Amino acid sequence: MNKVNSIRHLIYILFFSFYLITSIDSQEIDTAIEMSVIEIEDQNVLTRQYDSVEFNEILEFQHSLSGVLRSKYNVYFKDYGPGSSSTIALNGGKASEVALVWNGIRLNNPMLGLNDFSMIHASDISSLKMVGLTSNNIYGAGSVAGTVLIDTDAGKGLYSSGISSGFSTLNQWKINLKLGWKVSETNHKISLSTLQAQNNYKYEDRSGAVKRLPHANHHYYNANYDFNYKLRGNAKIKASIWVRDQFRQIPPILTSTYNDATQGDQFVRSMVQYSSISTHHLWDVRAFYSIQNQNYTDPAINLDAHHQFDNFQLRIDNQWLLPNSWSLRYGSNYSYFSSRSDNYRDPLKESRMGIYGQLSKRLDKIPLNVSFLIRPEIIFGYSQDLVADGRINYELDNGGNIAVYGGRNVVLPTFNDRFWEPGGNPELLPERNWMYGVQYQFELPYQLNSRIEIFGRSATDWIQWLPKGGIWSPDNYHKARNYGAKLYLEKNLNHFKAQVGYQWVRTYLLENRNEYKQTIYTPKHLASANFSYDFARFFSANVDLEYTSKRYTLSDHSDYLPGFFLIHPALQFRSGNGKWKVVVGIQNVLNHQYQGIKNRPMPGTTFQINTNYNFNL
Repeated sequence: MNKVNSIRHLIYILFFSFYLITSIDSQEIDTAIEMSVIEIEDQNVLTRQYDSVEFNEILEFQHSLSGVLRSKYNVYFKDYGPGSSSTIALNGGKASEVALVWNGIRLNNPMLGLNDFSMIHASDISSLKMVGLTSNNIYGAGSVAGTVLIDTDAGKGLYSSGISSGFSTLNQWKINLKLGWKVSETNHKISLSTLQAQNNYKYEDRSGAVKRLPHANHHYYNANYDFNYKLRGNAKIKASIWVRDQFRQIPPILTSTYNDATQGDQFVRSMVQYSSISTHHLWDVRAFYSIQNQNYTDPAINLDAHHQFDNFQLRIDNQWLLPNSWSLRYGSNYSYFSSRSDNYRDPLKESRMGIYGQLSKRLDKIPLNVSFLIRPEIIFGYSQDLVADGRINYELDNGGNIAVYGGRNVVLPTFNDRFWEPGGNPELLPERNWMYGVQYQFELPYQLNSRIEIFGRSATDWIQWLPKGGIWSPDNYHKARNYGAKLYLEKNLNHFKAQVGYQWVRTYLLENRNEYKQTIYTPKHLASANFSYDFARFFSANVDLEYTSKRYTLSDHSDYLPGFFLIHPALQFRSGNGKWKVVVGIQNVLNHQYQGIKNRPMPGTTFQINTNYNFNL
């Protein structure tokens, strides 16, 4: 069997090498045939259709990306509190079902299968996009519920450089320095940031007494460097490096009075990209390497656990615009992981490959766009599976459109699921999902932009950890269902802007047909609103509203966290030339007492002041 896998492995490598050679050779194109034209400024081959999130400058002062997404895109996060981890949940799914893409590279954590969004600073990002259920399968296994795209391009924005600082009543302060400059055909950008916080905010304990949260210190140091070099023609080279060192104390839960646990995280991520675009062809190659370390200590139980993993990726993407309104995309990515953990018996190594092809056709007379995607996913020596989808998009006469979509995706077991000692199960199967939905975008009276989406999903082989013989172990236990509806409204005037989002979702396991109980930490109702108004030349006001409904914390629904409603107002002053800005904000102005996770209290009313000065070198 090992010999067969080795031969299969060799075949895939040979195919990948042949594909690379033919891709390079294919850049000389016969332009005599009349075809559509690829826009030169759009060199991201994978993001032709996405649900866009505009990056609001007031929200730039948020300390983490999760704060931006909560306010702007009506996203639910399992939040353990300021400085603690924050994991995303889109469309009623799990954190392991959301892909995070940095500069075109999928960030994978093979140990946990999810990303901690508290470790991403919003001010280091040049663009932010969300890929919805209609087109996220192109990012492969694990992008079931959606994809978050972040980019740190050099050379973007009116001002190349800036310095910002902020303070909040959480005894939290931060500073960020950006330096951008251009030399001939090259753009450079360096971003340095640090945050120091005590997070000793007031909260109410189980008896109603007011206390301050102990043992919650948190700090990080973050650095980004981006480089763009424009070659002859419409080709470019880009390089990015991202370095972070973070430390956090783990505060005690409400049922405990003491905790001395700490967690340290460090990573280095690097990416090199070459892209070339002609009238009818786009070609893109990216290489990526990262190393990440984590150290968790808890003296109370004599625990000092070390975890490390490395990841190398090679990604190639092609897009051709063909005659008669046909479009062809194809590509592949190879990923190699190695991991060492005190909770694994041996060091682990694993290779994965995804190969995709997407064919699209535009029928101008109807007008209709049709696309189909197929993407085999291979884990060498473990499993092979398939990601696929289809989409039909009908453009209406009034400028709106209707999209109908359906597809299949999988969620791969993590290293912890398969190899944790004790209890890991190497025989686990991938979770398999069938998705479907319809999206309708239209304009209501008074130029009110609207989007309604109804979606559903059927899943099998859900992985769940349960006690077996005195230890916990995972297995493929359940079938599950997920369906819901989303509404988005937006209004833009000269001095006023409003955005409103609402989501209703049901997610449950098919254990007992008489009791379709909502899965834990999945709110049925989620709503957000953002209103901003420029009421004078130098001033603007902004208010964010958030509502999260009841969340069950036990699968039998015997315990739950009540819903909460939050209001976050802010006032911004800006100079006449826009270089200098000051924002004064209040988080949770109603001082609502709530919990993101059971027995993890969140802050009450918090005051913030942030200032930013932009300039050009």
